[in-house]
Amino acid sequence: MYALCWILGILASFRTMPHEICGDDLLLRNSIFEGITIPIERIESVTPSRTARTGLSGLKVDADERAAVLGHADTTIRIGLIDVEVRGALVDFIDVTVDEPRAFVAAFADR
Repeated sequence: MYALCWILGILASFRTMPHEICGDDLLLRNSIFEGITIPIERIESVTPSRTARTGLSGLKVDADERAAVLGHADTTIRIGLIDVEVRGALVDFIDVTVDEPRAFVAAFADR
């Protein structure tokens, strides 16, 4: 019973701990496990971009490709970055899963 409650709690956190804009930063969350803070001034673009995920979910960084992925399903947004370090590697973009892609992109339209 304990394990079932724990698993349901983790699943709920995927929905209740979304990414958000906090002042001058974008906070990207990996459920309750990890968060990435990106200064909004270092965000070059935010565009819809559906990418199929394979393998393990969560945060993955490819230093050679200068890319990162954060998601537990297919990603829906690509965030272009300027000189941002994720887990010790400079990345040019990060693909993320968001619940409402249009609203997420719209939040950056006025910035």
